[in-house]
Amino acid sequence: FTPEMRIRTIHTWILWVLPLMASWGMNFWIPQLLVKMHGVPLQTAVRYTLYISLFAIAGRLLVYVLSEKVGRKLFIILGFSGAGIVLLGEIWTTTANEFFWVAAIYTFFMEAGLCGSTIYLPEVYPLHIRVLGTSTAMGLGRIGGAIGSYAIGMFFGAGLMSVMWI
Repeated sequence: FTPEMRIRTIHTWILWVLPLMASWGMNFWIPQLLVKMHGVPLQTAVRYTLYISLFAIAGRLLVYVLSEKVGRKLFIILGFSGAGIVLLGEIWTTTANEFFWVAAIYTFFMEAGLCGSTIYLPEVYPLHIRVLGTSTAMGLGRIGGAIGSYAIGMFFGAGLMSVMWI
């Protein structure tokens, strides 16, 4: 890679690793968090998770419909920024209903950001390295997602629930 490509590559890795750490970590543990933190029966927690997934679909559909008109970068910035801000709200949730709404809105924004970055990522690389650059960033993002899921479990198991939202 040329120096210019190295910088782009580092940016794309960050663009994929950090959001997927947060996204997979959060989404993987939602049912358990509802059960353990808020006393929700498991069947209800799974139903809440299904509803939260509908917000994810809405976030992706919004980007698919508007990305050509508005641009991908705007969705990446608004999606990831919105998700980060909303996720901080989990610190102050005291009921399952509050947790559900914060998680649903977080998922909407996160999926909008991920969808925008999925569309944008191949555009970053020239054609002769597009597949390699894109697949490497996405692959590293999935490794980050696995690490995020593990880290949330570690925080949860250690009783550090407020730390995991930061």
